[in-house]
Amino acid sequence: MTVEPQVEKLRQAVIAGVDDLTRLQQSFNELEAAVNLSKSKSIARDLLRARAAREAASEEILKRAATVENLIDDYRTACDRWYAASIEQSTIESRKFYAQLAELQSKIVVINQRILEATEKEKPDVDRIVEENDFHFSCLRGMAETTAHIVRLTDAAVAA
Repeated sequence: MTVEPQVEKLRQAVIAGVDDLTRLQQSFNELEAAVNLSKSKSIARDLLRARAAREAASEEILKRAATVENLIDDYRTACDRWYAASIEQSTIESRKFYAQLAELQSKIVVINQRILEATEKEKPDVDRIVEENDFHFSCLRGMAETTAHIVRLTDAAVAA
């Protein structure tokens, strides 16, 4: 079962949100470096501006992180719904196949019963045909032996 478009959209939104957070983190790290640089230069105005920018970036990271967490929760919920629906659909399909299998097996039982009945019905004819075949084979063997005996006698008479 393929993934629903809504689940895929949420997955893409989570990926984009995480990428955005990564970029914000890099920006925050740059601002943190600016704060540290301002501390080392002891320039109060630059330090205050850098701290304010860092604080704003920190708040933006927290907001975006909350958004990403909500997206992750939505994505997880959508995946759970999709998974449950997939399992349910698979179960329904599996039950259909088992029902078809049971139907086919019952037909096979009927066919096997018919085969047994036909075998029982035809058994006397088959036994008679086998018996007649054995009789004819015995007759042919006897005729072949008689023919071979006549040929030997004829050969012996001609040779004498």
